[in-house]
Amino acid sequence: MLGKSVMLKKNEEFIDAIIGKDEDLDEDSARAILSLYSVDVDSLTTELKKTVRATLGELSEDSKEAHNLRRILANVVKYEKDKDLSSIKPKDYINAMMNTISTAFPKPVYSFRNRSEGELPSGDKNILDGLAKELEDDCE
Repeated sequence: MLGKSVMLKKNEEFIDAIIGKDEDLDEDSARAILSLYSVDVDSLTTELKKTVRATLGELSEDSKEAHNLRRILANVVKYEKDKDLSSIKPKDYINAMMNTISTAFPKPVYSFRNRSEGELPSGDKNILDGLAKELEDDCE
């Protein structure tokens, strides 16, 4: 019979094969996966806080477990505040959004202009010709 640690490792490998490793899963992807199973992340957070508070009530005030649970509760509350956009000023929101968009790696920019609308404007053609020339120069 397999040991408990081997069973847990096999279970973790199975889950990783289905949804990817933890490092590969960002918050938006996790929310999307949970929503496929009709799981509401906000209600999970609320239930977690209720459970932690109930457990805190059962522990002695100065125990290590109570200290750890208070830290967990503080982290959950901080997470909720960070996700609450209603208290953020528009200027701060835009700055935060722009900071997350800019990275050290170039990102492609896509134009969703309808191609059936005719020829490219001459300004766009000049830009594309200039970029093509730069690419040719870099390759040589």
